[in-house]
Amino acid sequence: MAPAQTPDARPLLVSVREARRILGDIGNSTFWRLVQRGEIELVGTERKRWVVVTSLEQLVDRQRAKAREERVSRSIAVDA
Repeated sequence: MAPAQTPDARPLLVSVREARRILGDIGNSTFWRLVQRGEIELVGTERKRWVVVTSLEQLVDRQRAKAREERVSRSIAVDA
């Protein structure tokens, strides 16, 4: 069974393999660590797990915000 899609044909769910690819081919251990920390949301059964696409988008948004904050902090430290 294929995962559901939004009306604009964007998937709501992707496979674990596809999620890892979307995140830049991250390793299996890194992926499961993110799941364990609650940063990536899974749905499904023990046999088949799907990754909620919005949780991937939120993870990337958090990482981008963190990178921006670090750049600003470094900029302020250099200017001081």
